[in-house]
Amino acid sequence: MLSINRSCDGRKETVKVFLLCTIVCGLTGIFIYLVAYDLLINGPLAWHLTRKSAVEGAIEALLLTSVMCSAMIWHNRWTLGVAILGALLYARRHNAELTLLVGWLYWELLLALGYLFLTQFVKSRSDCCAALLAGVSLWLIITFILSVFQVAYPGILLALLGILGIVSALISQHGLGIVALYRNVRPENSLQAILLGAGLTWLLVQAARSQNVIGHDTVWYLSRSDTLLAPMGSVFQNLNLVSPVHYFPKLWETLLLPVTAFDQLRIQIGVAIALLVITSAVVWQLCARLSLPKLWRLMAALLLFTIPAWANAALQIKSDVIATFFLLLMLLKLAPWFSERCVAGLLYAMAAAALAVSCKYTAIPYVFISMVFVFLEYWARGNARLLQIDRPCLFASASVLVLAICVALVLLVRTWLLTGVPTVGPDPLLKIWLWLGFTQQEPAGTLNWTRPQLWSDVPMLFYDWLWAPSNMSKIRISWQGNYWLLFLLVGGLAAILGFKARFRRLNSLFYIMLILCGLGLLVAIAWRYHSRGGDGNYYMYPLALVTCLALFCAASRLHYSACFRRVITVVVLVFSVFHAGQSFISAAWSKPGTRALDMDFSGRPFAGGGWRDRELQRLGLYEIGTYLDSASPDARVVSYGIDQYGSLFSVPTEDLLFIKYARPEYTLSVDSVVRYLKAYKIDYLLLSNNKEKIKNLLLLSDLQKYADLHGWSFVEAQGGRLYSVNMKR
Repeated sequence: MLSINRSCDGRKETVKVFLLCTIVCGLTGIFIYLVAYDLLINGPLAWHLTRKSAVEGAIEALLLTSVMCSAMIWHNRWTLGVAILGALLYARRHNAELTLLVGWLYWELLLALGYLFLTQFVKSRSDCCAALLAGVSLWLIITFILSVFQVAYPGILLALLGILGIVSALISQHGLGIVALYRNVRPENSLQAILLGAGLTWLLVQAARSQNVIGHDTVWYLSRSDTLLAPMGSVFQNLNLVSPVHYFPKLWETLLLPVTAFDQLRIQIGVAIALLVITSAVVWQLCARLSLPKLWRLMAALLLFTIPAWANAALQIKSDVIATFFLLLMLLKLAPWFSERCVAGLLYAMAAAALAVSCKYTAIPYVFISMVFVFLEYWARGNARLLQIDRPCLFASASVLVLAICVALVLLVRTWLLTGVPTVGPDPLLKIWLWLGFTQQEPAGTLNWTRPQLWSDVPMLFYDWLWAPSNMSKIRISWQGNYWLLFLLVGGLAAILGFKARFRRLNSLFYIMLILCGLGLLVAIAWRYHSRGGDGNYYMYPLALVTCLALFCAASRLHYSACFRRVITVVVLVFSVFHAGQSFISAAWSKPGTRALDMDFSGRPFAGGGWRDRELQRLGLYEIGTYLDSASPDARVVSYGIDQYGSLFSVPTEDLLFIKYARPEYTLSVDSVVRYLKAYKIDYLLLSNNKEKIKNLLLLSDLQKYADLHGWSFVEAQGGRLYSVNMKR
């Protein structure tokens, strides 16, 4: 009788699993079709699918995927050899070797520096994440010290980082630390092998894509730290720039400063891509802390690595990438505090939090709520467990925390010295500074960051975020996906069908992630952004958290079904291919895909000179760029009517339109503009000579007439005329 009951229960469970798998497949098709129709079939990306660089580039990427996945599945010397050869040929054809190599080595050097500090100076054992925190903080302190002596030039910083990193690696002897993050990723079965192979292929494709992608913010300020942050060897120099983006926390641009010495945008993108790989490894470890099995950890990493909100942010070197990394690292280091009351873990988490808010202001609410949760959780359970204090580890974590706080304070002081307030925005924080008696100094401006929410639009916002991103001008190229909703539904359906949760009970880490997901939702809907729905990179951090939690909900009840594991792996692969396809054609509205199929393997990393010279040549401004190369590195240029790429000179250049957004009083009339130029000792005024723009742009024609009437000397090129601002007239 007992065996009959077990047989009946087994049949019932099989039926329920089959029903659930059917529902999952159906919902996957619906979720993907709605977005595909909205964006690709009847939407703004339909044209991109007709380009040879997209179609043939996708075919090439799929062939490489099949090779990499086959190598991971069979995993013998022959298949691995073919995979390595295929990867090398792919990188060579797309001239991506230097992009991958420098991106990886950069973080290895910082990691080696951190290991040296912790093991030799602090005399403590440490893991890779702690060493990276130490390395980043220590290197930034070194950069700030060099800035005081005005010698923080990109070439000097690059050479110094190379020397210090190599010496540190030789002394600490920790090997290749970044590789160690993936030490446990080696696949144990074919399902894991396919996911890993797909992820490795996407890494190569991202490096190949870097030759085509140039983002708006990338050109505006993110990639130009050598000219907009420290043109004279100091990050503290006042260049009298107006737009608030030049006074945002500059941790990310300071870190990128050494690699600007290559004068290749692809190298900076390579650093961001490598950081995205490290961030995916942190997601892997965070999932392990939630007791997710290895297969599901790979799913989480792959889904996030390919989603446009993550992938395209890296291609545009957005500061959200590094802010998300530090925020996730904060959570990872809080895990031992919650489970073991490890004080060192708490201090490392606080160090990561200090660095996160020094990357981007959007990290502030997440850090604040996290610290409040830590306090309340300890207050509620403080007597349940004694504090775990390992003196060497405690001293190491305290040292890293001091370094991180010093970095955060230096960046705050920098903003205060240049603008009169510790932070330029966001609005609530700026109002607090003004209430405390700080005064914002000119010419530093601010923006109207947000507007009151139209709550009647919120239900439609959710629909558009999930299934109609074409209705949001920025989300359409940085979509944050809808797969996580599917996994949450799957977990809910499994509970309704009677599948029992078999993982260990929920812990404090789970609850803080849940609360932070709610905070991310609040950030998304509490106010209106200038662009409806905001930008996908705003949601990188909550997207990582909801991905981990959604997979946890499904895996805790269904991981033990072999049939469901196979089905859900296919579903994850389908979603990942769909995400990767969107990113492949949409990043920053740049050229879609990679390039058409050919047998040209002759590309060279520095062919055609620096990336900025190539863009200036295309715009007909190369002669002006050559002229400005002989000017003082801190000579100021204000441009008007020029394409955004026209600001890529070797001296600090700011567009009058961006000045208008931050300080409209400077652009009310020709006299207002001239007063601004003279008051802040602007050296040059670059005006477009495009007849259509002269006719349509307010003040452009009048500014030209004023300059000519007052005898300002000029240098002319096909794309514009550069006037020397005469202070005496």
